[in-house]
Amino acid sequence: MARTQQSPGVMDPQSALGFLAQASGLLAASLDYERTLKQLAELAVPRLADWCGVYLTRETGEIEPVAVTHVNPERADLVRQMLERFPVRPTDPVGVADVIRTGRPHSYPEITDDVLVAMAYDDEHLKLLRSVELGAGMVVPLRARGRVFGAFSLGNDRGRPLNSDDAPLVEEFAARAGTAIDNARLFADRTYVAQTLQRSLLPGQLPEFDRLALAARYLPGAPDVAAGGDWYDVLALDGHRVAIVVGDVVGRGAAAAAVMGQLRTALATALLHGDSAALALEHLDRMAARIPGALASTAVVMILDLTTGELCWCRAGHPPPLLVAHDDVRYLTEGAGGPLGIPGRPPYPQAATRIEPGACLLLYTDGLVERRGQVIDEGLDHLAFTAAQLRADPPTTLLDGLLARALPETGPADDVALVAARYLPAPLHQVLPAEGAAVGAAPGGARLGGGRCAARRAG
Repeated sequence: MARTQQSPGVMDPQSALGFLAQASGLLAASLDYERTLKQLAELAVPRLADWCGVYLTRETGEIEPVAVTHVNPERADLVRQMLERFPVRPTDPVGVADVIRTGRPHSYPEITDDVLVAMAYDDEHLKLLRSVELGAGMVVPLRARGRVFGAFSLGNDRGRPLNSDDAPLVEEFAARAGTAIDNARLFADRTYVAQTLQRSLLPGQLPEFDRLALAARYLPGAPDVAAGGDWYDVLALDGHRVAIVVGDVVGRGAAAAAVMGQLRTALATALLHGDSAALALEHLDRMAARIPGALASTAVVMILDLTTGELCWCRAGHPPPLLVAHDDVRYLTEGAGGPLGIPGRPPYPQAATRIEPGACLLLYTDGLVERRGQVIDEGLDHLAFTAAQLRADPPTTLLDGLLARALPETGPADDVALVAARYLPAPLHQVLPAEGAAVGAAPGGARLGGGRCAARRAG
């Protein structure tokens, strides 16, 4: 875009208010403050000046240009390249560094050669600065809560003075930008803390087993909520049994994540102590009744014997796991009890079945299948249909495919945690036990209680 031939005129009050309204709209539209600053610089050029630059200080003390704009994009590119080679030094006695250091705005009705010499690293840098042909400039601090963290600069080409009457408008513009940037940075910091909390409460790495291929995913339910109450866990109970757990705490945010951390730890402790799936949930139920915010949480526990394929499970108010086999896709609806912490409920039942190598177990939270204005059965049907189409895929690909097809483009409305566990054939060197240890199956292939699924303690 070619620059205008005349200096921008002083804005009348109505135009100034319109300009500030546009700027405020940009600042309110996104929490990505660096992208917003680039848009603000483009808004300022050419309405306020030929040039606009926005600079932020980093934790290291460095001053980084996040936006450089000129009416001629090619000239802006040249200045960006120059700043990469010769960044603004915090000790520079003039310009952006001086304004950030002192917190006072500064106008340069004429940018003399002495100013360029004071900013130059060496003769090569001085030559490049002169080639920019900057004639006049204005730099105002970006600040919030009494702290300066950047600068907003305007400039005109040589022979085109800046309008000094625009200084109050530029300072108001910078003040609004400073407040918005500070708020966005605070949000980013809180998001980082929440994400760190969430990562610390979920398994950093899934365990590895010869006969079980695993994959897990966690997605927060909103872009502005980085932590939540959904969780998953995989535990090696002994040399051949594995517990797979998924749970859901009511609510979102750090408070729900804190409750989730307590429940996850309590359930893992019970399982590692030798409890069956049902007995572990009984213990978790008593714990949930004592933890503020844990009432009506849900969980499902599955224990798989990797030697025999025997599967025991129990669920507390949680959606049923999905069994995806080569010739069968069905929900394991047995072993169902009420949500955690609800007084007066009956004991948790436990179910059992045997799965064959190649079968995949899918445990998930309700955020994967619930949609506003849709009954949950529709979501369950869609999940089973999609899983059947992807049944041959390894767990990692299966989960990615499910998330891509089951969730809207805008992402989940609620947190989502899910685990896929595929039971693998025995290695050739492993001798399998003889058949015949199974107990009679209940309708649907499951059986209730009994056998190796009964409550027991590690020896």
